[in-house]
Amino acid sequence: MVEFGEQLRRAREEKGMTQQTLAEQLYVTRQTVSHWECGDRYPDLVTTKKISQILEVSLDDLLSGNDMTKVVEKSLVVESKTANNIMIALYAIVVLSLIISVVNNVMGIGLRVAEYANMSDGMTHGIGLDSWVTVLGYIIEAVVFTIGLISAVKDTLTPKRIGLILVIAFSIMCIIYIASMGVLVIAAIIRPHEALFINWYRIARTIGTPVLITFIAAIASFFFFIKEKTVKFWPALITVVSIAGIATCLIRCFNNISEIFRYSADGGSSFGHWNYKDNALMLLLGITSYALLLYQTRTLYRKRKVAMDISNENNQEA
Repeated sequence: MVEFGEQLRRAREEKGMTQQTLAEQLYVTRQTVSHWECGDRYPDLVTTKKISQILEVSLDDLLSGNDMTKVVEKSLVVESKTANNIMIALYAIVVLSLIISVVNNVMGIGLRVAEYANMSDGMTHGIGLDSWVTVLGYIIEAVVFTIGLISAVKDTLTPKRIGLILVIAFSIMCIIYIASMGVLVIAAIIRPHEALFINWYRIARTIGTPVLITFIAAIASFFFFIKEKTVKFWPALITVVSIAGIATCLIRCFNNISEIFRYSADGGSSFGHWNYKDNALMLLLGITSYALLLYQTRTLYRKRKVAMDISNENNQEA
């Protein structure tokens, strides 16, 4: 079976075009056309359709089923300018939320340390180290999602790159939850008298579910985006996990704000307003992260389905 690059070269030469002429009509460089003909790269589906129109060959003649699969996996996940702008906006919201969360958490640590320093018992109640773990995790996530944002702006978000970003991001989220729990356990061992102030049931309930959801999200992203698993199981699992993640963020935010409100009504601490902002940021970050995961998954799944349908039609004709 003739590969896409060879078909492109033949069709171009039969049309009497040079690589430079074709490149100018497609608004790409001559080197890009050369890479396509050598099989090093593939154009996206929109560009491939333009090539078929310019060279006056059918898309079926230009692409085999196997080539169509390669186009999907090596080209951009989102080809529409409007759709790409939506993805850029989602990445930007996540990055901005993470940056604000870092600043907000650092300020919150300072407020809480100052308040506990004024207490007669002089205890810190284990609030320092776990908060710094969260800040570190947010910084790493901000860097990862910034890479995704830059890639989206430059139109270089291929399935594998998206998968790498999502796997790292959700793995970091999972580690943040586990590390926060671990820090509290260590604090309880070192200072048993402070463990009396820790609501272990609430921590297990509020941390256990996010750990499970983020872990599954990272695993599913790895198999669907990076390992190129086309079975319906992985996108279906990602859909369920995304909905569960958004619901969990809503429930956690509601519960936290309810507790803060009750605590403030009883003459609560000076960082009550900080907690309101922290929960609002947590809600925005959680919803946007899972919306981004769901949006990219559904888009790639539709493209892969089209490629599989074309491949099956070509196999039946053969």
